Amino acid sequence: MSAPLPLVYASAYQASIPSDHRFPMGKYGAVHALVSQRPWFAKSVLHQAIPATVQQASLAHDPDYVQRVAHGQLTPGEVRVIGLPQNPTVWERSFASAGGSLLACRLALQTGWAGSLAGGSHHAGPRGGRGFCVMNDVGIALSWLLADETLSRALVLDLDVHQGDGTAEIFANEPRVETVSLHCEDNFPFRKARSDLDLGLPAGTGDSGYLQALNGLLTDITGRARACDLIVVNAGVDPHADDRLGQLALSEDGLAQRDLMVFDWARDLAKPLCVVMGGGYDHRIDVIAERHARVYDRLFQAASRG
Repeated sequence: MSAPLPLVYASAYQASIPSDHRFPMGKYGAVHALVSQRPWFAKSVLHQAIPATVQQASLAHDPDYVQRVAHGQLTPGEVRVIGLPQNPTVWERSFASAGGSLLACRLALQTGWAGSLAGGSHHAGPRGGRGFCVMNDVGIALSWLLADETLSRALVLDLDVHQGDGTAEIFANEPRVETVSLHCEDNFPFRKARSDLDLGLPAGTGDSGYLQALNGLLTDITGRARACDLIVVNAGVDPHADDRLGQLALSEDGLAQRDLMVFDWARDLAKPLCVVMGGGYDHRIDVIAERHARVYDRLFQAASRG
């Protein structure tokens, strides 16, 4: 690796919500703490996320919705659909996460590899949020990079167990962004959007079936990826067999093979790659944080090979 691996983080990634909430908010600080203790961390550079602006967020979302997010004026119905409490730290987190993904994408374009220790809020669509996602950080990041002509084409490879429906909707009429989703068909969202390429797998697929499907998918999208300047990967760990919201039954080794297969594929294409964290759900924060931290272990491993 010719340059240190850039990672992006901010304390605002972790909002204040009740400790018994279904969404494991504590994992963000825990992932940062774990990654900071890795031996390889000394060979990385940690960048401070700069919150996205209302103007930037409004390229991906309805401007009125963004203004109401910024001022804490969402309706009770909107708050219910999102599934997170309405408080200032939740909205601050949304802008910080979007800005972090934007910075990570810029850093990937500069160095070849980068990651944000948050992001992957892929259910938020043009009209608003849902499914624990207030705003779509990848949608905002790529929309802004296209607008300021930093980027001409990008590919989003969503490996979260849930379909990247909001991302698909944001870029439905944007030919410069390819949206690809590999997910569990029998899982949320139950009304799927239409990505440029969707591959929904049955519940209980397991390592062998999943990795075979992923290999075929990567082969299918190689031509599209060659035409892009940047690949963004939502590396959610919720396909794991023990994840309480996943259903694909991957082992720890299966997740590792997934990541290394994708990272090696991007390296072989000589395409910059940005990783965002995506979903992962466990009752124990330490368990899920370690599962996420291992993704960044593998990112560093891949980046170190050039």
